[in-house]
Amino acid sequence: MPRVPRSQVFDAAEIGVYHCINRCVRGAYLCGRNASTGRNFEYRRVWIQERMAFLASTMGLDLLAFCVMDNHFHLMVRNRPDLVEQWSAEEVARRWYRLCPPRKPGSRQLADEPSRADMAAIVKRPRRLAEIRRRLSSVSWLMRFLAEPIARRANREDKVKGRFWEGRFKLQRLLDESAIAACMAYIDLNPIRAGIVLSPEDSRFTSCFERLQGAMQNMLPLLNQQDPTYLESLGIKFFSEVVLVEPRQCDDPPETVSSPQNPSAVVPRADSAICYVRLEDLLVEAQQSGRAAWLSPLEITEQTVQTAIPNSRASNLGCLNMSFTQYLQLLEWTGRQWRKDKRGKIPDDLAPLAKRLGMPGESWMPMVQVFDGHFRHAAGRPESMKREALRRQKRWIQGTKASQSVFGGDSLPPDTRPAIAPLSLN
Repeated sequence: MPRVPRSQVFDAAEIGVYHCINRCVRGAYLCGRNASTGRNFEYRRVWIQERMAFLASTMGLDLLAFCVMDNHFHLMVRNRPDLVEQWSAEEVARRWYRLCPPRKPGSRQLADEPSRADMAAIVKRPRRLAEIRRRLSSVSWLMRFLAEPIARRANREDKVKGRFWEGRFKLQRLLDESAIAACMAYIDLNPIRAGIVLSPEDSRFTSCFERLQGAMQNMLPLLNQQDPTYLESLGIKFFSEVVLVEPRQCDDPPETVSSPQNPSAVVPRADSAICYVRLEDLLVEAQQSGRAAWLSPLEITEQTVQTAIPNSRASNLGCLNMSFTQYLQLLEWTGRQWRKDKRGKIPDDLAPLAKRLGMPGESWMPMVQVFDGHFRHAAGRPESMKREALRRQKRWIQGTKASQSVFGGDSLPPDTRPAIAPLSLN
């Protein structure tokens, strides 16, 4: 079957959300532990994550979710050509030279700053300037700037030549909020499904882990304790009680909490007022200046959009009509359903959350489970898949039947089909 041209999947002039997957050559564990040689390359995951953060601060794209595994990585990204068009010519040139530093005159060494001649080579050439604007918001160029430096660095370290990544990366267009939420859960649950970890807060090199750690860093100064073991145990207990269950105001907060290492034992609470701290408030601060600031906010809110944009990302636009706490509830439940050896049940508030996504509650697990195997170049509800087929001037695209099997397709009467709120980009 011939490859689908990128131009049919990715529209450079239109804002869209995409799921990118890139795998190591021949599925080798080049970012994990090599069973044949015993070498451990897990530190290369740090390279990939740091490179993602650098590109998020330089290019005109929003990085929404990611996961770095032993032999592949996932990245959910939204291109923002509207933002790049607002940048001045000088700003475009400066950002481009951060990605492709110029060399010193008469030397092969890279220059610390572009010269006037370097700036003029872009600013005073309209065609060149327009092409660079297009590249700064291109998913293909993002993946090129991400994959190539990692491959070169790893090859230098191993003293080898040749491919580090497979051919071209896999690209899926996420057509609506249902697909975005399912894909995000699919990405964040990768380490759990692989059996590497048992919970989202232990899933390193994922967007969920980064957001949790960012909120955790803002919580620790609130605790007036010196014992690091106590802080760790209290932090784990904090997330199990407050993140996975909606915080509630209590007139008489408990003075003790259970120890995760010994559930029957209790330890004194550092500050009884900690039960009044909302994860959402901690996360807002973390998304502005913490370790998760390079990731775009999760929730679409007017307050977030109107806040000053950090230098570490392109914009403050979220991607879901749910809070981070609600997303974690959904993520936790989905993970428990996927792993049959774990105990758990569907939370009472799952139905309204699924309804807000425009899908019945029984459709959530099939949507996530069929995401990778049945959706290829696009994913979404049946009506979104039909619109995408019309956009590509085709009668049908792969994944339409899978979407109809999840949502019911045309078998649902129009008046009973759940309506999905459009994803606002304003």
